[in-house]
Amino acid sequence: RSLPNIPKWAWSLTADYSWAVNANWTGRVGGGVRYVGSTESGLAHSALALPQDSYTAIDLNGDVSNDHWTFRVFIKNLTDKRAYLNLTALTNAGTGDIDRVNAVPMEPRTVGVGFDYKF
Repeated sequence: RSLPNIPKWAWSLTADYSWAVNANWTGRVGGGVRYVGSTESGLAHSALALPQDSYTAIDLNGDVSNDHWTFRVFIKNLTDKRAYLNLTALTNAGTGDIDRVNAVPMEPRTVGVGFDYKF
């Protein structure tokens, strides 16, 4: 039997490519794919164990930089996959039945930009 919230299979793959844009600037693009297999939210024989589906998420990023500046863009969860990272069954104190479920969702598609300055 497996432990709660520990999938049988989980893996990730990342790749990055860098190149000289010109004499002062370097460009970089990259991406990653992560897979998390299905799990149970509790011990297998527990009445409170809830099944959690597997999911795959794709992240992309890129930047240009020189000796002082880095400008970046990124997209997390490119396909806007909807999945729950954790489920917790809450019981009714009187009956012991599952009353509701607290869930932690995966972050939806997120697009961002950033910059750094090195002194």
